[in-house]
Amino acid sequence: HKNDGVALSVDVWRRPYSFLGDNKSGNGRLRSGGTWHDSLVDYTDGTQESAVRFETALNALGEKNGVQFDFDVKTVWQPVESQRAQLWCSRFGKAELFMDALGKCHFQSKTSASDRSTLLKCASEVGLNSNALETFLNGDELVDEVWHSYGHTIRGMGIHSIPLFLFSLDKNGGPFRDGKGETFAHNGSGSAENFLDVFERALAATKQTEKR
Repeated sequence: HKNDGVALSVDVWRRPYSFLGDNKSGNGRLRSGGTWHDSLVDYTDGTQESAVRFETALNALGEKNGVQFDFDVKTVWQPVESQRAQLWCSRFGKAELFMDALGKCHFQSKTSASDRSTLLKCASEVGLNSNALETFLNGDELVDEVWHSYGHTIRGMGIHSIPLFLFSLDKNGGPFRDGKGETFAHNGSGSAENFLDVFERALAATKQTEKR
């Protein structure tokens, strides 16, 4: 590749997000507690046909990576406990490993990310103390932070669809940190080629900065 020899270090931080924002009473359209398929019916136009089209497109994307999605899994629009667990795992530098394990359970094995037993299982799989996580979840630490993020991402940042990937050239930059440095965005699921394009644009910007 033309950029062989270039090292890439990414400091990943996930922000809790919900399509309902911080509205605890819901919005009447997006039901919570049903299956992922039910949620996609609500998320599209309320019809089974649109949900199936959405699922077909997702499975086509997943197939490229050896993933077969199962849409008959319980899904919650405001999964506060699972997002608290992810933030807890980040304290030990294992948030991404935890989310990988959680994603496989939820999306492929019909083991809901909204169930505490799934959270504890995944924490244990990545080498964390599941008893410590359960003790944390029995309290209310980070509950307010998750709800604040739900509201801020929608009203403060104007984010209405996910996944949204924001890459900043500055370690503490970007819209969710101190705002410094140029930010490169990719909205929606993407291929390796999509992200390679983002990284190449970031690399080009870095070289331009070095010339100044």
